[in-house]
Amino acid sequence: KETNKEANKEANKETNKEANKEANKETNKETNKETRTKNRIESVCELIRANPRITYKEIMKTLQIGYSSVYESIKQLKEQGILDREGGLYGGCWKLNEDLYFQLHPRN
Repeated sequence: KETNKEANKEANKETNKEANKEANKETNKETNKETRTKNRIESVCELIRANPRITYKEIMKTLQIGYSSVYESIKQLKEQGILDREGGLYGGCWKLNEDLYFQLHPRN
């Protein structure tokens, strides 16, 4: 009985260890993704500040990211009310609400 008890205890310890390891891996993956997204959004905003007429293509080339990453970053900024487009695709420009940006994305 005592041997079985010790074996079960060890098995449970290993199972818990593996479960914790997987949980930590998932948490780290999510944290890294959030950090990358935050950094990408900050970079997009910096580019727009420097050139309000910047295109998706120029952002993609400068940041070396794909169209969907640019699209998602701009979509998020628009949904938060931080970014708006004035004028059309050709000849228009981006308008960045700086006050709202710094309220929602405070610098550490």
